[in-house]
Amino acid sequence: MRVLVGLAFALSTACAADAGRLDFSCSEQPAAEVLAALNSMGVELTAETALLHDAATQPLTFALHHADAAALRQAVALAWGVWWIPDQGRGFICTRARELTTGPLRAQTYTTDLRHEPGVETQVHALMTPWLGGDAGLSLLPAEGLWSACLDADGHAQLSTLLTLLEYPRVQCPPLLPDVALPDADARLSQPLRADSMNALAQALAAAGVSVAVAADARDATVAVRLEREHLAELPRLLRAQGVRSAWRQGVLCLGLTTPDDRQHPALRRRIAVVPVTNLVHHDGDGELLTDLLLKKVRPSAWRAPGYGVVFRARFRCLIVCADAALIHSVLDALDRLDRDGLANGATLLGDLGDESASLAP
Repeated sequence: MRVLVGLAFALSTACAADAGRLDFSCSEQPAAEVLAALNSMGVELTAETALLHDAATQPLTFALHHADAAALRQAVALAWGVWWIPDQGRGFICTRARELTTGPLRAQTYTTDLRHEPGVETQVHALMTPWLGGDAGLSLLPAEGLWSACLDADGHAQLSTLLTLLEYPRVQCPPLLPDVALPDADARLSQPLRADSMNALAQALAAAGVSVAVAADARDATVAVRLEREHLAELPRLLRAQGVRSAWRQGVLCLGLTTPDDRQHPALRRRIAVVPVTNLVHHDGDGELLTDLLLKKVRPSAWRAPGYGVVFRARFRCLIVCADAALIHSVLDALDRLDRDGLANGATLLGDLGDESASLAP
């Protein structure tokens, strides 16, 4: 069954033949109307209360072809400049909150060997930010190394893991896995295209059979893009050469002023790596210098995401890196450069890493 909705950019919705997949497109359409259309199709995607006023005026531009739920969440969140989180088993919520929604809280104490360590409580608080919303909280008795925490189940799991790794760091690193929804290697644009604005580019890509979304801060950008019947997998590279940053995320070609990231809440994508740095750090001052250098030179805006950070553990000469897998591997690349050429030249060596993407919602 096909349902047509009278919205701009020939906004159309379709109940696709395969269960759970749909076609949907919109241009400069208020988020509230887009959510209403999606809800009428049975899509459980809503907005937090703080976004309701914004939803009435915030225009969205994206187009989906035979897309699944993950692609839909990515497109809506990118176009709106928000993140998405699960809604306690009842679909998903669009949010700009740094904290996750919490389940039932439970009080618990943790006995550790983290005694008389200046700054450790502040570090743990910062890394636990996403799980400290509402009435949740934690505190430390520094002389005893005793932590008291009132958190939900996910919060306790995160805190337990973090305290264990701070106290007994074991080398670990998450794998950097490719997006499972990358386009087929042989797939091409169905037709050549020309565009002089980001919105026109999105329309042209949609007409050429591409699922596409424009980041909220890029809707008004002017571009000068000319593409022939290119391979879809090559589009990010070809667009970058023409001044447009893009990336395939969840089967959607995401366009932006910077390389768009995954719009799942950063805390839900966060992983923890433990990286030995004895080859670079010979005294505590080197460790602090290294940490500061990484935070300032390796995608600096990404570290403002809730729960992200780097902690130097002087006793073990290692770094605890809390971030998504892509950012962790950017840190590893930076450490490899520093290992080859020396910490003293760090600012120069890492000066070209830039800020490819940002994990903060606008």
